[in-house]
This record gives sequence, structure tokens and C-alpha cells, in this order.
Amino acid sequence: MKEFHRIKMSEDKNEKLTVAQMAELLGVNITTLRYYNKKGITPFKRDENNYRYYSKNQVKNFMIIKNFRTVGLSIEEIKELKKKFDLNNYKDITKILEKKVREFDRKIETMKEKSEALKKCTRYIKVLVEIAEVDPDYIFFENIILKQKEEMIFRIKNIEERDYAILYSVDKFKDLDAINTFYKRIEEEGYKIDGDLSIEIAKPQGELDKSFYKIKIFKVPVKK
Repeated sequence: MKEFHRIKMSEDKNEKLTVAQMAELLGVNITTLRYYNKKGITPFKRDENNYRYYSKNQVKNFMIIKNFRTVGLSIEEIKELKKKFDLNNYKDITKILEKKVREFDRKIETMKEKSEALKKCTRYIKVLVEIAEVDPDYIFFENIILKQKEEMIFRIKNIEERDYAILYSVDKFKDLDAINTFYKRIEEEGYKIDGDLSIEIAKPQGELDKSFYKIKIFKVPVKK
């Protein structure tokens, strides 16, 4: 683990800190400080020997900038905030930050929507994989168009040490017909229903989100 040395500073706000000392104090690299200087956010000064240095009263400015960068503000946004700080215009600072919060909230909502869409798509693909374990030819191409067989797929699957009967049905079949077929196949396989029936709909997103791509999954625990 890197050991950071505490830099002792006097109460003199004009105390000089070298670029290296400031970088160590803030926990950033020298390149970052040079970048901020180039952008005119926290410029360093030069002494009588033309050596670059920072004064103690710049430490707080750097801390503020570092915090703003951490939460995602751009350099240009920080420059605008710095102008407001220099003028003690805290009302406008509050408006700028509140606007940024609203922007982040919109991005979060957008990311949530994308995440939910991706989860649905992933679930749909998993269902296709499950069906392919029973019928590898369930998905096929006809005249370069992706299609699914218009049939029901039945299986018994052990999930977490419990047997489940599962029926995959395309949207063409009515639920009542699918359930009647489902229960009949369970009986034919020598199983008895041992719990509640659940029904799930899996479908892709976007342009493929059409009724003939929907797959209904009927699932119920069973026992011999």
C-alpha cells in the first residue's frame, strides 16, 4: 500500500507549495495539475526564480474541482462554476448544479430503460436455448426470414433438485388449448402436478416485438 506523507503547512495562506507537493497533497498526478493550469482553472504561479508553485489558498479550489470531476462534471462546466465562485454568486451555482442533477436523473432513467430492454432480450434468447435443447430446428430461415415452428414444445426439467413440467407455446395457440395439451402431456409422462402453474411471456425487443415472435412458457412443479 502506498504511504502518503503528511505535508505540514503553516497558517500563512501565501505559503508556497511545489507542483509535486500539491499533487501529493491532493492524491493526483502532476499531469492533472498541468492540465488544470492549461485550462486556466487553477493556474500555478512563478516566484522570483521562475519556479512554478501554488499557494495554500489554492488547495480548497483544487479539492472542489476534484470533487466536481469525480461526480462527472466536465472541465468547461467547472470553469463556469469557478467564475461563479470568484463572484460569490452562489445562487447561480445552485442552479447550475441542480440542472446537472436533472441531467444525471434523465440519463439514469434512460439507462434503466435500456437495461430492462436488454434483460427481456436476454431472457428471450435463453428461452430459445432451452427450446433448442429439445428441438434444435425450432428456429429456422425461410427465404432469408427468421421463423419459428408453430408448435408446442414440452419438456420435464430438473431445477434446483425439483422437477418441473414446461410447455413452450407460440402465440398462435390459445391459452386454454395450450394448458389442456400441457396437462395431458404431464399425465402421459407419468407425472402429477405438485404446485401452482405459472405463465411467462418471452419476446424480443424493437422491430421484432411482434405477436408471432412471442413465446409463452407454462411451468408447473411435478412429481412421479
